[in-house]
Amino acid sequence: MENLSRRGNNWVYLFSVVSDNLGSSLVTFVLPLIVLDLTGSGIHLSIISSFETLPFLLLGLPFGAIVDRCDVRKVLIRSDAIRFGGYALLAAVLSARSNATVTLIAIYLVTLVIGCTNVFSSVSEITFISYFVSKSDYSKMNSIVYGIQYTAGLLIPLAGGALYSVVPMGLLALICAVCFLLSAGPFS
Repeated sequence: MENLSRRGNNWVYLFSVVSDNLGSSLVTFVLPLIVLDLTGSGIHLSIISSFETLPFLLLGLPFGAIVDRCDVRKVLIRSDAIRFGGYALLAAVLSARSNATVTLIAIYLVTLVIGCTNVFSSVSEITFISYFVSKSDYSKMNSIVYGIQYTAGLLIPLAGGALYSVVPMGLLALICAVCFLLSAGPFS
């Protein structure tokens, strides 16, 4: 892939990073709360939190090697498409007010699939920087991306807590889905 270093591309890429991290941070905060509301169980809360982290621990290195052999742009698009679809499906299940067992199984399955997808996306997000900027600007752009990730990780739980108290669960999942749809847009 050619170096795409144009200032406009940097902003498009950063918009994608912001959208991705808004969705990721919101769902990381809200999903355990949804599970706790549905089950009233700290065990289920722990399980869902583990499901969000486990793929990074188990698959980070092998998926990194796979991403190095792929078209990173396509990996980002597909990752966002899978996450959009998963959270749109979850929004439908939550909105349908299915029985708690069906909803919990859907949450667990979506979380595992998306957890694996997040590994591909995270590795690709950083790798993709090299296609946008020169070597001399790589460190600066990398710092901006990590700054966005940490800022989202700090601020979104605050917003998520406020939203969770007033917005239906299905709508929160749909908001996350839309974030991933917006994240994929610049790469399509």
